[in-house]
Amino acid sequence: MNKSTNKFHWQHLIWAIFFIAAVYAFIEVSRIESITCLVEGKSQADICQQLDSIKNKSLFFFNFDQADFRKKILKNEKGQSFAVLNVEKKLPNKLIIHFDQQDPSYRLLIGNDVYLVNQSNYVSQNDEYFKDLVLVELVENSVNKVTSPKIDSNFNQLMIKLIVELQKLEIEPQLIKINGPESIVKLNNNFIFLFDCNEYEPLILAQKIKLIFANLDISQFEQIESIDLRFNLPVVNAGGTETQIKEIKNIELSEEATPSAIQDGDE
Repeated sequence: MNKSTNKFHWQHLIWAIFFIAAVYAFIEVSRIESITCLVEGKSQADICQQLDSIKNKSLFFFNFDQADFRKKILKNEKGQSFAVLNVEKKLPNKLIIHFDQQDPSYRLLIGNDVYLVNQSNYVSQNDEYFKDLVLVELVENSVNKVTSPKIDSNFNQLMIKLIVELQKLEIEPQLIKINGPESIVKLNNNFIFLFDCNEYEPLILAQKIKLIFANLDISQFEQIESIDLRFNLPVVNAGGTETQIKEIKNIELSEEATPSAIQDGDE
């Protein structure tokens, strides 16, 4: 009986050793040696260079759902950003990662330095490839909105929405300067609109600008310095005088705009 029991134990021990050795061998064979990064089916080698930390990880025993590259946006030298869509595992040791590309949404000017910002709130170095993007300038009292390598999410989404709403109305902003209650939108035709960046809704601000061009004879004013949108009715600053644009008072905004955001009345 004892010999039979010992033989049974030895058999189990041998099988256990064999199993452990097989698992170890499988782990070693399946360690990642090749990583392919694809964006719309095209290989992106510069992205893969940022994934060296997962090389030599086991293809089947490493938790890719919790990997660092799953939790952040990868960027290339042009400021384009990429988020993971899905991960494919190919035997014996190949990993294929599919990414979604996110181009920068606008250029960000801080002091003398220009950066690129994307919709995922990431800030990267400027690149001339994106020189035609709208320039957003942050003055000193607004710089705290940027904490490298990211920008404040609420601020960023408002900026993107404002740019998108203006462009949807065929208005091309040249510069958006964020300076508290003295912020401006400067258009390509050099018209300057004043607004309070602490109290605005992008859609309404964009539509106000559109309504001014659509319903007001700008030519009646000489040497327009700016059009002030910080009041219920826009105010034209021209030739040292201020004129309230009452023509805008009863014009209805798009149904998408919040009705309560604009009220009739004087300053």
